[in-house]
Amino acid sequence: MAKLTILFPVYNSISRNGDGFIQQALDSLLNQTFKDFELHILDNISDDSTPTICEHYAKKDRRIKFDVDTEQRFPEDGINKLAKDVDSEFLMIANCDDLWNHYYIETILGVLEEKKKSIDAVYSNGCFIDTANHIGNTLIQNTLFTYTNNMELNFCLAIQHRNVVPVLFGIFKTESYQRTLPFEAFDTLKANVDNLFLMKFLLNGFKAQLCNEELFYYRDRNRILDLTKLQDIPKSPIMIWVYYVLHQLNFYSAVSKYIRADLPLLKLATFDSCLRHIRSLLIWVISSQKQDKFEADVLKTLYERYDTIQSMLLKNGYPPFTKELCEESCKKSRIFKNYILQYVCEVMRPHKILNAAVEKINNINDEIKIMLDNFPNNNRIAINE
Repeated sequence: MAKLTILFPVYNSISRNGDGFIQQALDSLLNQTFKDFELHILDNISDDSTPTICEHYAKKDRRIKFDVDTEQRFPEDGINKLAKDVDSEFLMIANCDDLWNHYYIETILGVLEEKKKSIDAVYSNGCFIDTANHIGNTLIQNTLFTYTNNMELNFCLAIQHRNVVPVLFGIFKTESYQRTLPFEAFDTLKANVDNLFLMKFLLNGFKAQLCNEELFYYRDRNRILDLTKLQDIPKSPIMIWVYYVLHQLNFYSAVSKYIRADLPLLKLATFDSCLRHIRSLLIWVISSQKQDKFEADVLKTLYERYDTIQSMLLKNGYPPFTKELCEESCKKSRIFKNYILQYVCEVMRPHKILNAAVEKINNINDEIKIMLDNFPNNNRIAINE
């Protein structure tokens, strides 16, 4: 049995990324100084030459196991299928267009084996690399950002930054990874699946350590979102934003169900993170979506109104859990409901996505209000003191 299993899900790598990238990725892995691994490729029923290339590599190297899936899945569901059957001590996920220093596995696995009693994963720093293989900026600028602290602090760091690269491309203890599965698509958008997985990993009490060497090269390529391929997405830029608002509120609910009742701060930190991303999505819609004068005016008004919430967002990502924090969170949820979404309801025709967003923020508002009403009875008043 190999010590490490590398999971390598692929789909139309040639037509999506261009010729040569998957070959570079496979060569980068196969030329590692560490040799005791199995590379399992799962093709998501590609209709280009990706399977042919993978079969060619499998014939050349006995460490490669190649399969074509029996059904098409969202990308992370391919990892679900692969990871549940891994029986090696360690595993890692590899993208079909990234690159790794030849000493990547040897270095990262060495750190993990040395500290595996206290650490569940090790990830390296790295750089962006463009399609011409020019190395760009460092992935992690602030090297103090790591996940070796207590569970609550780890979670709060992760939910505020929402940066799964390069963390989820490190090497994991298989047992810890499998206990965190599955990757879950919590709505039709199927985004933030990787962020939800990382939150579950940290909520399980698992820890990850940064190896601050630039050994991983994450492909910096054009990842423009094709809105035409998204299910049920509206055409109006205003309603496109509401579509993403609903996704962020769904993300809150997806994370929240894994947070223990005696850790209410983590729910408030999650809600704050969603509000932060909702504003970023508003800026994205304003800058990228074509608008007529009415739409532009509405979006401008939404942006101006959002300043009220923006000024209330957490300055400290890991604050003490206090009654004042609950009151502030209640206020933010009310403002978002009554001053932001209600305004959209007033200027737009009724829409099922808008109705769903209003219902979701009502539920979240009620949940936060219960935290405030029950504050004296909370088991842990200031979990980070």
